[in-house]
Amino acid sequence: MGMECSAKGYIQIIDVIYCAQRAVLFPIAPLFDHLEKKLKWDYERALLRIFRICDKNMDNYLDDNELCDFQVQVFKHELQKDHITALKEVLRQECDEYDEFQQQRGISFEAFKSLQRVLILKMKLQTNWTILRHFWYDDNLQIPDERIFDGSIRDADLVDARNVEISQEGIAYLTKLFKWQCRPNENKIDIQEIEKIFSTTDKPVPWKLKLETVYDNGISCDMWVGLW
Repeated sequence: MGMECSAKGYIQIIDVIYCAQRAVLFPIAPLFDHLEKKLKWDYERALLRIFRICDKNMDNYLDDNELCDFQVQVFKHELQKDHITALKEVLRQECDEYDEFQQQRGISFEAFKSLQRVLILKMKLQTNWTILRHFWYDDNLQIPDERIFDGSIRDADLVDARNVEISQEGIAYLTKLFKWQCRPNENKIDIQEIEKIFSTTDKPVPWKLKLETVYDNGISCDMWVGLW
């Protein structure tokens, strides 16, 4: 959609400058494929990471409490109960995969993606980018190295170390990831489930060959933690 303007007649000059500024600050190109009419893969991967961070109980849904926490954390405003209900009703219309049963549990990842797509189509890109930047993404949908490597462990220390131990907090987190992907009545995960854990990164599973050959029947929680 174009906009008529005239520098000579001072017609809509401020509006043009405003739109140009927003196009630079909140670009659409990294997020949306106009030809395919869908979210780009890198953006979907970023949204998956954000969704998992906010899904505190790891049930693959953002319940009402998690939605409220997300709203306060990112936008510094509380989300009222009637707003949550209205949002879910909108997502029921926008997302074919989101049904009444899922609505009762919360917002699924597919519904979360649909919400971002609706915001883009309504040109509310400031909201999309506010979410991304809160979770450290730059304009190329990458997380800067300084956000990942905080300097608490130096490479030189790792080279000289005789052994390395994972902290109790680290073991607890790895165990939580294992239980999240572990199927009911089983105490192991296989390569497909491990790949799901790594799906929010741009790195492959580092032990893929070993897992597909030596441990093709899956690994226990102790073996999973031991790989790290």
